[in-house]
Amino acid sequence: MNKLSCLIVMFITCGVCDAQNLIPNADFESTANCINADLWISPSLGTPDYYNVCNTGGLWGVPSNYNGFEYPHSGNAYFGFLIKNSGAITVEWREYIQVQLLNPLIVGNTYYLGMFLSLADDQSQYGSDAIGALFTTVPVFQNDNLHFVQIPQALNQPGNFIINKNGWVQIMMSFIADSAYSYITIGNFFDDANTGYVPVSGGSWPRAYFYIDDVCLSSDSAFCISTVGITEVKESNEISLFPNPFQDNLKITLNNNEINTVIIYDCTSREILKQKFISSVSLNTEQLAKGMDLYEVRNKNGVIKKGKVVKD
Repeated sequence: MNKLSCLIVMFITCGVCDAQNLIPNADFESTANCINADLWISPSLGTPDYYNVCNTGGLWGVPSNYNGFEYPHSGNAYFGFLIKNSGAITVEWREYIQVQLLNPLIVGNTYYLGMFLSLADDQSQYGSDAIGALFTTVPVFQNDNLHFVQIPQALNQPGNFIINKNGWVQIMMSFIADSAYSYITIGNFFDDANTGYVPVSGGSWPRAYFYIDDVCLSSDSAFCISTVGITEVKESNEISLFPNPFQDNLKITLNNNEINTVIIYDCTSREILKQKFISSVSLNTEQLAKGMDLYEVRNKNGVIKKGKVVKD
């Protein structure tokens, strides 16, 4: 297989693999700056918030920011948006994120949509089940901060309230494409009267505000679960992989004295290199083909780091 044909975002996405994630930049990384995720936009005047580890000022940083404290589910960044609002500001304030799909949907096919969500602890006095996705053939924009009136094709299950404020929970949805949709818009598409919510402890505002990370859309019912179902164990250990891009050697250092394991996968999820180490290891990568691969570093507690590596 020509690895240059593989596009790896957070999940493994490959043009010649059996399954494909149709969401570009699914973990909201930024190559140009720290204030915008590549490719994603806000389609209304209710602007979502973008959080990245390179925003060191505090308001939009990671893991600590204006709305709470949360590590990314993967990578360095995530979005946050308002699902339900109440108070002095416009009551039905809504925020959305939108992106163009890698390929248009095929009419008649069933698609499966997954995403990871976390309730912002400092802002949210409510949990909610009101999250869904609108698919359109052209980009949509609304010149206000209210809810979109279009009916979303994919909806979270009613009663499946997002109430966790410590870590991420994955939700899954499915729908049958009735058009060759090319865009996805994610948020709450209901007014307050039809927005389900439950009270949760803590929070300084009577609102529900979600962090979102790692969005997956596939025609394979198992793909989004099998490829994004591992949550990283958040530890204070500093992990370094260098150089990246690399050629014939890749060095990994980890500030602990435990037995760790590094695993490198190709774009079909096939394990191509695995090695145990304590503190540091220098991998001989001469046998790896040029291109992008996915790596995981594990200890006894689970995955503590994962990401992308590139061989020149």
